[in-house]
Amino acid sequence: MVRFSGFGDLEDFVREVLCARADLDQQTPMVRHLLRRQGRLCAVEFTLVAPRAVRLSAIWDPRASRVLFYDQNLERFRVDSVTGLSIEHVPAEEASAPLASAWRGK
Repeated sequence: MVRFSGFGDLEDFVREVLCARADLDQQTPMVRHLLRRQGRLCAVEFTLVAPRAVRLSAIWDPRASRVLFYDQNLERFRVDSVTGLSIEHVPAEEASAPLASAWRGK
């Protein structure tokens, strides 16, 4: 189980795991999308956009207290249990943004 004290710690952890998986530099751009169910924020998707169209993703599901990691083939390669965070830790300006995911994973 991984313990976080803030949303930034979660982002750093996700970036570290995804970059290690594809042997990428820690400066590789990462975007996040807020996932909603019935209009309410329910999860956060992180996507690492690397050269040569390599895309790796992770989804933080605060209700299940876990982060699911997916490789460029959309195959799950890792699941980590997390503690110390809730959906309220998502920065307020982002929580109100109406973003949706384009992710089509398994």
